[in-house]
Amino acid sequence: MKTSVLLFLVLAFCAVSINASKLRTHSHRAAPPGIDWKDYLDSSLKGTLYVDTALIIGLDGVLWASSGLSISAAEFQKLLTQFKTPSDVYNNGVTINGKKWTGVTAGTENIVAKDSSNNQIIIAKSNKALLIGTAFSFKAGMGAYIVKSQGEYLKARGY
Repeated sequence: MKTSVLLFLVLAFCAVSINASKLRTHSHRAAPPGIDWKDYLDSSLKGTLYVDTALIIGLDGVLWASSGLSISAAEFQKLLTQFKTPSDVYNNGVTINGKKWTGVTAGTENIVAKDSSNNQIIIAKSNKALLIGTAFSFKAGMGAYIVKSQGEYLKARGY
C-alpha cells in the first residue's frame, strides 16, 4: 500500500513538473530568470510577518509571482498611469483585486493607500516591476517600510 501511494505521488509530481515546463516553454513573456520570485515574496515580504499578501508584476504586465493577492489587467494599467500622475491617487484612490483603497501618499516610486479599517496597500515601483503588498492596520507602518525598502533593493539590483 505504501509503495503504491509513493509511486502515485512521484508520478503526480513528474506530471506537474512536465506541465509547468511546457507552460514556460510556450510563453514568450516571462519573469526574469535567476530568482525564485514566489520564494522572494514569501521570505522577504510575507516572511517578515508585517506584510500579509503580496505580488510582483513586471512593468510589461507579466505576473512574476503572487502570494495571496491578484490584480486585473485594467487595474494594472491604471496603476501605471497613477505613477505618472500621482495626484490621481488622491482624487480617485487605487483599486486592486476589485477593492477600492483611499490614497494616503503617492509619488513616482511609491503609492500607499488605505481601506476603511486603516489596512494599507503599498505599491513600490522598481526599474522593471511593481511590488505590491498589503498590511493590516496595526502593522501598516512596518509593512509600508518593508515593501518600499524591497522596491529600492530590487531597483539597486537592476530589477
